Amino acid sequence: MRADDGSATVEYIGVAIALIVPIAYFVVTFAQIQSAHFGVVGAAQQAARAYVNASSDFLGRYAAPRAAAIAGRNHGLLIGSDNVTITCAVANCLTPGTRVAVDVTTSVRLALGQLPLHARSIMTVDAYRADPA
Repeated sequence: MRADDGSATVEYIGVAIALIVPIAYFVVTFAQIQSAHFGVVGAAQQAARAYVNASSDFLGRYAAPRAAAIAGRNHGLLIGSDNVTITCAVANCLTPGTRVAVDVTTSVRLALGQLPLHARSIMTVDAYRADPA
């Protein structure tokens, strides 16, 4: 028998572990990022929907961050009122036909640090709704 007999199995296990661990880390990290991105996009959509369906600007600005927080919480994200921004081109954003943009920013915690995330949802106020005076 030679001195190298049986060492191929040990080498294979060593190489397999050296390759599998980084691949598994990449897959888990990618899944976390994808889930968080899906959550922040959903939060922006829900916030925009809550705003354009509100009966007044005050109620819309109250409901939008809460809708974003609930949608984000479903994906493990913390989204506060300061993470939601509502913008439009006119003074009264709930004027029929107005396009309203809602931006949501947050971050996802990864093993090597934080990754900032941003999503924007643009919705149009129903053209047939009563004009809030």
